[in-house]
Amino acid sequence: MVPNRFFILAVLCIFWISPAQAKISLDPTKSISGLIKEFRAALESILQTASVEAQTTVAQSINNLNMFLQNAERAYAGTVGATVKDLEKIEIDAFERANSLLDNVNASLTSSLDRPLSSAEDISALVAETLAFSSKPIVTRYSPTYVPPSDRDDTVRITVEGLRLHTAEFGRPKLEIGEEVFYGSATDRTIVFDLPRSVFPSQKIKPASLQTKLILEAPSGVWTINRWMSKPQLITFGLSFVVIPDKLGDYTVSGVRVLTEVVKEDYVPVPPDPPTLTIQQGVGVRAVTHCYTPPEGFDFDLNTAKAIMVERQGAEPGGSGGKWNPAVNIGQAVLDPTQVLDRKRICLSVSAGTGCKNCSATSVGKLSVKTTKTVERREKLTETAAQLNWEPVFVDIDEKVPNQAINVSIFGLPRHPVLLDRSYSIPPFLQVEVHANRKTAIIKPIIPAR
Repeated sequence: MVPNRFFILAVLCIFWISPAQAKISLDPTKSISGLIKEFRAALESILQTASVEAQTTVAQSINNLNMFLQNAERAYAGTVGATVKDLEKIEIDAFERANSLLDNVNASLTSSLDRPLSSAEDISALVAETLAFSSKPIVTRYSPTYVPPSDRDDTVRITVEGLRLHTAEFGRPKLEIGEEVFYGSATDRTIVFDLPRSVFPSQKIKPASLQTKLILEAPSGVWTINRWMSKPQLITFGLSFVVIPDKLGDYTVSGVRVLTEVVKEDYVPVPPDPPTLTIQQGVGVRAVTHCYTPPEGFDFDLNTAKAIMVERQGAEPGGSGGKWNPAVNIGQAVLDPTQVLDRKRICLSVSAGTGCKNCSATSVGKLSVKTTKTVERREKLTETAAQLNWEPVFVDIDEKVPNQAINVSIFGLPRHPVLLDRSYSIPPFLQVEVHANRKTAIIKPIIPAR
């Protein structure tokens, strides 16, 4: 049976990924070497079509998958003729999990940016137990995936974890970056390189992918002419890093502000004729009541309601038409005291009366009141891009803007809206917090530690 030692490493690649439909067939008759080549070709094809900016958002997943493939390529290099049917179940499961990781990377690079950054499960003890019999160095993981901006630190510490990383009788582990070579301090499980930040490029706006080469020396079993020395075998791992730019991106604030204003208008009754009351040749008082309702959508402003006597006429007997004397009319115009004032209904009482026989009186009354209506006015916020660096940014939350959103663009990628008034997804490298008073949101850029 083909050794299963390397495929347990796939677990660290898929800690946060749920199973997905595999796109690479695990045909039992397919050769293992051919299967690994198919995985490698699929990954390379995905990366060729995705921009560096997009790859940055899932760089940890890409690195984990790439490291898995490197270990698999080395582990199965000598299994000529072996096919998938020769694998144990744990190995087939590992290929399926790696397939899920490949699908997830593909989906992340071709859809939205609301997926979390990949994380690596700490299974060092499990790996050590599974691969205890192997004699070759194994790299299980390395950090950091992301090299911080140029103004953060003068030194970048690279830590490589694995098994059998140090062979005392041979040279120190080396890391090649371009033309430069750096030597690390090693134990059997860890290698540490302390590199000057100046070794890495300084990026202003766009991230950069940097390929490096880790070279380890291990016993080969081949003796040199000097019988006291054996010739070392060089084991090479490709380590990829993403250099973070000094500027993360920018953001805008969007939404529609809902403003309310009260519209006041003079009330014009329909029909407009005011109530009129006339008394001829009589003593006493008579009254007429008329009730009004505001136009559709309006209310009466009760604080402005008052009754107005438009005309008060009176006449005493004498001459051909009587003697004009307004004082004869003792009528008045009042808001009907028997009716409750209501924003939707006001009643006006107009009376006319005389205190002398054969006198006449005419009263004309009018309701004076304003109508009010609360109207909404929508005002779209002006979206002005503001720079987003690696420091927290405070954004005011406008209570008059439902569904207010912070639209974030990282590394020049399409903007991703973060709604502040309900649950939301967060783009990579960011944390958005809404203050308890609901008046401020904080954008917190995050540089992953691993």
